[in-house]
Amino acid sequence: MLDTFDIPKEFKIDIGEKQKVLFTKNGPLENKLPSYIAGEIHYFLKAINSNSMDPKFKIYSAHEEAEDLSRISIDQLICRLVFLPQSRSICRTFISLVCGINDTHYISALWVLVMLHGANGLLTRLKIVLGDEHRYFVKNGMMSIAEELVRRIEDENGEMHCKEQVNTIQFNNDRVYVTTDIRTYRCNHVIIAVPPQESVLIQIQPEPPINLIHCQNLFQCSKTIFFNATYKTPFWHTQFSGDIISTWNSKTKLRIAYDASSWSKRESVIAGFISESNQTSRASIDLFDVLNACFKSSQSRNYIDYKETQGNSMNVPKPDNINHHINPMFTPWGRIFFASSEYAPTWPGTVDGALESGNISACLLLMRTRPQALSPLEIISCTNQRVKPRPSQPIRAAMLQYICLTVNVIIFLSYFRAAYQND
Repeated sequence: MLDTFDIPKEFKIDIGEKQKVLFTKNGPLENKLPSYIAGEIHYFLKAINSNSMDPKFKIYSAHEEAEDLSRISIDQLICRLVFLPQSRSICRTFISLVCGINDTHYISALWVLVMLHGANGLLTRLKIVLGDEHRYFVKNGMMSIAEELVRRIEDENGEMHCKEQVNTIQFNNDRVYVTTDIRTYRCNHVIIAVPPQESVLIQIQPEPPINLIHCQNLFQCSKTIFFNATYKTPFWHTQFSGDIISTWNSKTKLRIAYDASSWSKRESVIAGFISESNQTSRASIDLFDVLNACFKSSQSRNYIDYKETQGNSMNVPKPDNINHHINPMFTPWGRIFFASSEYAPTWPGTVDGALESGNISACLLLMRTRPQALSPLEIISCTNQRVKPRPSQPIRAAMLQYICLTVNVIIFLSYFRAAYQND
């Protein structure tokens, strides 16, 4: 999309192989982990990665252990696979990074495995989250994408009403009526593309099935803050890459930090996410004290600019009954479709996930209204996750069905022939 819209990208400066830092409750990890701890972590990562690649995790209900996994949190699954406290802490950190939420007690284990299956495994997802030498940034920020989308919609004579709140959606066999706090719109179909926690606030008539409503109520997120610290020189480059990961039980507000410097800028940048504002809260270790400790420096406070942006992490579902683990995007209700980023099969809760959900929802809508406009690949993308294979029948039962069908055909033909002979 960036190339299609000609939105410029800024590529990360390649500084070669430098040291990454793991910040624990005892401070930066100075030495290598003991072999028995490293072994447990390696086993966990390998086990989750290989199991998430099982084709049965393409949908929630296909795996034989799906019902058990739906009722436990990913934290409980970690405790089943890993025994040492320090190993568990680091494993929780990796999982919280790929899920975007810090407390692993409230994340469904089944959802994690299904999400990782779509992302081609845990290791692939971690690589994307942690970044590599191919990392790039959108020039002028993500708002430039939204502004370009608005401009193109208006160029196509589309309309956007951003200041109206949707209150109710009613549909019948012919139309959908969307009522906001200002007016009522009449249309053929509706796509709800807001997060689950907002979509459940919209009153829908006829009322959706209870499992569809409950599924959306399972989603929750945590508050997170994006920070950006700009420096004249990259004082950390002598030894460190700029990448910092803090374990979930460390007494710091920092979650992850990385070098966001690009070739197009003279200044150097450290960016990342913190759980609470560094400017107001003093309940945990100060962000810049953590940066100084990790980079073995005292220059982190000598920034020329520091910004914080309030936001939310991606929404993830809590453990619950397997019947409530469904993907609303593949279960439209009447003339209403759901296209939240959280429902994307591959990258839920991200910008890529939003694009993916938009494409799939468009295909689902065309599948119902104009299927001849879809390519074979588009048809597969919108059907292979919601059409369940028919269970195989015992041979005797199948033979009995065919015999009954044959007898019915013979009887029908005999009556048909007799009717024409009488004429």
